[in-house]
Amino acid sequence: SYVLHARGNINLHAGAVVAGQSVLGLLAEAGTGKSTLTAHLAATGLPFVTDDIIAPVAVESGYAVPSGFPYVSLTAESIESVFGASSVPDGMSRGTPDVKERVHVDGDWATFQEQPASLGNLVVLARGDAGYSLRRLEKHEAVLALVQHSVALPLLPKELIGRHMAAAAKIVEAIPVSRLEVPRGLEHMGETVELLRREYA
Repeated sequence: SYVLHARGNINLHAGAVVAGQSVLGLLAEAGTGKSTLTAHLAATGLPFVTDDIIAPVAVESGYAVPSGFPYVSLTAESIESVFGASSVPDGMSRGTPDVKERVHVDGDWATFQEQPASLGNLVVLARGDAGYSLRRLEKHEAVLALVQHSVALPLLPKELIGRHMAAAAKIVEAIPVSRLEVPRGLEHMGETVELLRREYA
């Protein structure tokens, strides 16, 4: 990710799928469920882009997102949530959030977006206890959200941090950034998928 930063790209902790005609990026902290949600969305037919990092690249028409690797890293609970209990590998224990299995996106359960695709929307995921809430962020909020979900930002030298902030400001001028608060728990994934498909696909 340091190399991408040095090239002027902003690197965001995000899963992503193609929803409609463009990429929907799902920004979230580690352990929030972005990989699980990305897998659920991909399993409904939305092409899989990445489950970990997106690095939007400025192009003439806006921003493009190169694809990551064709796999998603999931815990035992997440594998069960997406594929069913029988799909959890033997010896993989539930209740161990640091133990993950790489599940390949091989065409059997989801398609992989091999070519870069236009970035359409960014959604910041948050877990809460007040039900569902989706709102468009103001530009200053959106810049802060992109900075908060950047990869390895505290490790960068000052000159690259400044470049990173400028890149974030340019992105929010072109790309809508929203905040989606969803209830805690894997049992709500189906409703969350339906909401995102309704809004963006």
